[in-house]
Amino acid sequence: MTTARHRNPSTSDPEPFHHLFKQSSSWAVSSCAYLSTDIKAGKVGRMRYLATDWNAKAADNSSIPAGTDVIPIARQGNTWLVMAATDN
Repeated sequence: MTTARHRNPSTSDPEPFHHLFKQSSSWAVSSCAYLSTDIKAGKVGRMRYLATDWNAKAADNSSIPAGTDVIPIARQGNTWLVMAATDN
């Protein structure tokens, strides 16, 4: 037995909401995150994001101190790659 697959036209774009997250000239998932522990160079720390604690690693393998606002840019399993937010 074959099941019909219905496609929602509003979701035909693989990234239908990407325009909501464009910040300056870099792409981000969201900017509402902060580090709850230090991230040491090349190591994993913890961040608070979407009301949940997540593993976080600096995208450029730098060190980022706890309390820093960060921008999650990609997720690898249960670990987010982040970059420190800057005030421009």
